[in-house]
Amino acid sequence: MADISDDVARLMDEVTLTCSVRGEEVNTKAEQDRVALDGETQKLIHVAMKMVEEANEIRKLSRSSDTLLSQHVGALNSLVRLSTEVAKIGQATRTATTNYIYDRLLMEGKDHDVRKLLSHFEPGIRAIIGNTIGAIGDNSNALLHMLEACYEQLSGQHGKLHIEGYFATLNEAAFAQPYDPDFEAEQYFDHETRLQVDVDYAEAESMHQQRRFESRLRSERKTEWAWFGFWVQLLNKCFRGPTLFWPLADKVLGDLPKTPRYIFRTFDSASSGKSDGDMVASSASIHMPRISRVDLLSLEPDESCKRLCDHLQKKCFGNANFDDNLMSWSSSLLFVLQYAIWRCNVRRCSPAEVSVCVVDTTKFPHGQFARDMWLLEKYDAASNESADLRKLLHLRKEYDNGEYLSQGALNHKDRSSIVTLEKLIRSGLHDLHPEFANASGGEGWTSRVRELRLMWAECRSTTHKDVQVASRIATTCFHTLSTSEIAICLLTFKARDYPKISMNKTRQWHQPAMSMNRRKYRGT
Repeated sequence: MADISDDVARLMDEVTLTCSVRGEEVNTKAEQDRVALDGETQKLIHVAMKMVEEANEIRKLSRSSDTLLSQHVGALNSLVRLSTEVAKIGQATRTATTNYIYDRLLMEGKDHDVRKLLSHFEPGIRAIIGNTIGAIGDNSNALLHMLEACYEQLSGQHGKLHIEGYFATLNEAAFAQPYDPDFEAEQYFDHETRLQVDVDYAEAESMHQQRRFESRLRSERKTEWAWFGFWVQLLNKCFRGPTLFWPLADKVLGDLPKTPRYIFRTFDSASSGKSDGDMVASSASIHMPRISRVDLLSLEPDESCKRLCDHLQKKCFGNANFDDNLMSWSSSLLFVLQYAIWRCNVRRCSPAEVSVCVVDTTKFPHGQFARDMWLLEKYDAASNESADLRKLLHLRKEYDNGEYLSQGALNHKDRSSIVTLEKLIRSGLHDLHPEFANASGGEGWTSRVRELRLMWAECRSTTHKDVQVASRIATTCFHTLSTSEIAICLLTFKARDYPKISMNKTRQWHQPAMSMNRRKYRGT
């Protein structure tokens, strides 16, 4: 792992992406596209100023009783003509902007293989940028969303930037090796004949082919690592970009488990790091920003193991260590709600002071979140018999509450919903689950969750009122998310039969992807 740590250090030489570039990095094409973008922008300014003048003139004419109709129509015609011109300039500006952004990405590709891949996938990258630009409402995070859109296309068979398409093109070019039957017929047939009659020749050729195959796999692995690393690096260097979990030592991202669609986090003013409506940030991202940009998986195993254990064993109240770069989440809404109730009880604070944040993980790049058990098991195999790690593994297996971790600063604006415990109660949480109102229930957290799960393990019926209350909580408190999925999550704290719902209500409660069977939600 030492060489990987060195690579990460080199990647971190420039922490952010800036508009300006060094003179030696500027190429002729990039300069031409920059000039074209400046030209279209200047045209847009000129026409926009004329439109403002025409619009003001029309307002004056409209207010005057002496205006001739021909004069008024002429002014309106001029405004419409300018609007059409603006639309044309806007399209040209869109094209120039796409070219400019692509050229800036090209400049970031220092690796030879990456530059070839950028060239190969140029149409796909331009298409992604073109489709994304203008469709993003949040200007401050526009570049981040573009990079995330590109990163999303790295995976899956139909991903526009999936590297298998590049390898397929290369392998097709070398398909006829070692002899081409079309252009070297004599050598080719001699080769085929010797394979059949000369055992030693056939064995040597087989070994040669095996070595070539292994060499090709190593080369592809290196290229794949560089390709994913390039986009991870861009995301990492982008303003408000993520610090992703990226398993460098294993198949790229292949063994990182998928995250459930919704994960949750409880926070208040006494929580470590920073949590608000826009950001969930670790202590390291506040106090030691450069450290916060370094992936936990890129460190030496012993160091990663120590940081992981330190975070998972830290106190629930008080500031975390300045170098703690992790923040905790859970796939269990039950676990998070009971944690909120327990924090209220321990702090003697109002439910209005404790909040629950839920994020839609499908709107984040893969690698934004990692399961605690996956990390613990990974380092258990690599570490030198860490007692803390073994203890944590034992406890997590006994109290598995679906914990997930994020690194650095996580920008969740427009991808989340935040609600106070007070609003959840006012919306009907205690009506749906009266056990949460039990005065002594706030005295425990993990033990109380286990108690509730045992209490609710017996299958029970689901009433129309249960469905209505759960839907009201989901709609009122988590309005930016899927109402039906959040409602099902709330209902399945308890083992339930299928709800008996009249035909006129089935449409609004249709949920083919999620069964009401409680056994499918162990750990909620």
